Amino acid sequence: MKEIKLYGFAACGDCPPAKEFLIKHNIPFNFVDIKEKDENMKEFLTVRRAVPEYKGKYGVPAFLIGNEMIVGLDAERVLKAYGEFNRQ
Repeated sequence: MKEIKLYGFAACGDCPPAKEFLIKHNIPFNFVDIKEKDENMKEFLTVRRAVPEYKGKYGVPAFLIGNEMIVGLDAERVLKAYGEFNRQ
């Protein structure tokens, strides 16, 4: 199974439920704390700038699944994107 990235930070109230969702659905992920290191924030902003619908926005949690960025815990969209990503 392929690993996805979950961007967030320690004080993000919506990040723990996002992590729990991924664990519950056995989706391997790498949590990137965007406030832990400058390079984590730069990576996050670079990815976000590449997604026109999120340009100028900041929200977390943000899921990077292949080339798709999903902001917020949209369970149906995350599962669908992960299924497609895993088939590639």
